[in-house]
Amino acid sequence: DYMDQLQDGVIAAVAKAHASLRPAEVASGTVQMDAKGLMKNLRRPGVVDRELVVVHVRERESSATIATWVELGCHPEVVGDWNTKVTADFPHWTVSRIERDLGGVAVYVSGALGAMVSPDVGNAEKPEVAWAEAERVGLRVAEGALGVVRALASQSEKYERDPPLALWHAPLYILNRNSNYTIARWMGLLERERLSGGYFETEVNLWQIVDLRVATVPGELSPHLGLQLKRFIEGHPTMIVGLANDELGYLLPSSEFELPIYEYERELCPGFDTGDRVVARLEELALLAAESEAGAQEASSAETDPGGSSRP
Repeated sequence: DYMDQLQDGVIAAVAKAHASLRPAEVASGTVQMDAKGLMKNLRRPGVVDRELVVVHVRERESSATIATWVELGCHPEVVGDWNTKVTADFPHWTVSRIERDLGGVAVYVSGALGAMVSPDVGNAEKPEVAWAEAERVGLRVAEGALGVVRALASQSEKYERDPPLALWHAPLYILNRNSNYTIARWMGLLERERLSGGYFETEVNLWQIVDLRVATVPGELSPHLGLQLKRFIEGHPTMIVGLANDELGYLLPSSEFELPIYEYERELCPGFDTGDRVVARLEELALLAAESEAGAQEASSAETDPGGSSRP
């Protein structure tokens, strides 16, 4: 079936990537995008994460692009539900333009887009308008990403040949309070283990790539919570990768969970505290990362200044 085909494709892609390994260097950067004409919050107007995060990987000797990784918190849903074609929506034009201009492979991921960040476009019910708008939005995101890469390329010192890489991982146990999920599980539509007490097991991860932090979120995080997480990881640019390794549904702040505007989102969320628990777990990992970074800096300082004063 389709899932077996997808799994086989992922395995083949990993094997091909491993066989193609070559010396590389990496840099990352961000840019604040103008939300007008790009994305809008249908529930809370103006509450969006405008930060476009870009990771650029290039060959050491030739500086040829190997890969470009782009993240923005906006649903790829310019094209309406009248569409019967399989489509990547606006990210198609984003990755196509990046690959055309830079070479290599471009990858787009969605950030904090839950509840409910959508493209700011015209009447998408008309196919000729929808496809044109999807192209416009996708190319605008591409131009933002290309601008970041051009700025990085003008400062070669930004690229790390031996980049600090680290991963912090934590399981997370979420209590399911949503009867819709319980019914779906009974009907066989939702296939996952139910633990004692009605809990589901999921996971979060925090990666370090040079100075960048990459937080994986098992669902669709609201921009309110995404911005909260970024404020907590202050001092490091932060990429939020939504729908990572799991899909719990919409992840809302508990303080806003019962607002009438979130009637639809509440139907697709395990419980009022799910979003807060996911962010709190990632904040714990961020503290571990900060402690590790501080320890590494202290060890480096001791190596460069062996004659310095000792501490009791």
